[in-house]
Amino acid sequence: MKIQCPHCQKRYRIKDEKLPVGKSIQIPCPSCKGTIVLDLTRPDRQGRQTIPAPGGPATDMPAAAAADEAGRLESELLLQWEELPPMLEVLVKIRQILQNPDASLKKVAQVVETDPGIAARILKIANSAFYGLSGNVSSVQHAAVVLGFQTLEDVVTMASTSDFLGKKLDGYGIGAGDLWRHALTVAIGTRKLVLSKDPKLENDAFSAGLFHDLGKIMLDPFIRENQVELQRRIEEGGRPWVTAEREVLGFDHAHLTASLCENWNFPPAQSQAIRYHHYPARSQANLLSYALHVVDALSAMHISPAEGTGAAPPLEEGALDFLGIELAGLTEMMEEVAVSVDQITGEMGA
Repeated sequence: MKIQCPHCQKRYRIKDEKLPVGKSIQIPCPSCKGTIVLDLTRPDRQGRQTIPAPGGPATDMPAAAAADEAGRLESELLLQWEELPPMLEVLVKIRQILQNPDASLKKVAQVVETDPGIAARILKIANSAFYGLSGNVSSVQHAAVVLGFQTLEDVVTMASTSDFLGKKLDGYGIGAGDLWRHALTVAIGTRKLVLSKDPKLENDAFSAGLFHDLGKIMLDPFIRENQVELQRRIEEGGRPWVTAEREVLGFDHAHLTASLCENWNFPPAQSQAIRYHHYPARSQANLLSYALHVVDALSAMHISPAEGTGAAPPLEEGALDFLGIELAGLTEMMEEVAVSVDQITGEMGA
């Protein structure tokens, strides 16, 4: 569905299935903050499915009303994040160039250098101990030559997300830089894991790992507002954090991240893996969902604070069996990943 703000005339696009059917809702325009009224009661809007709330309602609100409220909140958040942040625009442009077999190093460098901040971070990462080129890479074009296009794409992805994911999230209790470090750990670990299972998933694994918790940035203000209720459900009911999210808000950060990635036209393999990374048994035996799930859980347990309560997300029963791996081998792999993350972030002071 395409909509236009009546105040500033800015246009937006929202997927129909993300809107609650049979309701009239109001959404603030991300640009001018004016109110956009969407009348979804018209006959031509009938037939869409409402967004179900995966858990129960947070209050005594009827289930249907809770689902409508969850749909409204999700629609509002996706509308606010309709456009790519500037740093991710550079990443998308670079990926489009690198998909062309005739891509030139000069063109890549020209796009990157439109954002001096990202260019500087690329050089820091390329000169990190992880790549063994400390102090030897002097320009983006030079980095492309010595690293190769595939590795350069990884470096650009890391550079584009380091500041974006480096924010402090008070609602989740995540300190500045911790979310990015966790994302980097999951990206490197998931790629390592899928290389032994299905090498074709290497690129999707790295990107899915970096972006898998993006929804936490979007949800943080609402997590902060509902902190008391979330903590009550976790402490009294023994629920994992992600389950409490679904019960209180009607959806969780993984669901929201996947919907956002779909709106941004990320590869479907990445969106699906992100959507089910806390409950891969629902993914219809999707290998990348399982790999992302296992590495995320181990990372939270041993390396970085991924949840606001400090408790790690649970490792789903049967996940290791599905992947055909032993916990001892994974622990050794995660120790290697931790060294890699230190090498990359050390140069950047992260």
